[in-house]
Amino acid sequence: MRKEVRRFKVYEQSGRNYKPTPTITLKGLWLEALGFGAGTLLTVRCEEGKLVIEPRESVDYIDAFEEQQLSMVAERKVRF
Repeated sequence: MRKEVRRFKVYEQSGRNYKPTPTITLKGLWLEALGFGAGTLLTVRCEEGKLVIEPRESVDYIDAFEEQQLSMVAERKVRF
């Protein structure tokens, strides 16, 4: 049986110039069961009083650039 509703808390984390910034962390195997595995690119839509999180359907040039940058960083970590 799958939980349809999950409850979370908005926490505060240090942001730019150490300014407190609202933070939401989602984690758990249930995310993968819903199609949100590690590495999934997301789109977050902001609607009145809610956030809608969806996997991105198509990869565009920005996504390709992001993936290229991530692989370059990973490659640097391996070298050092």
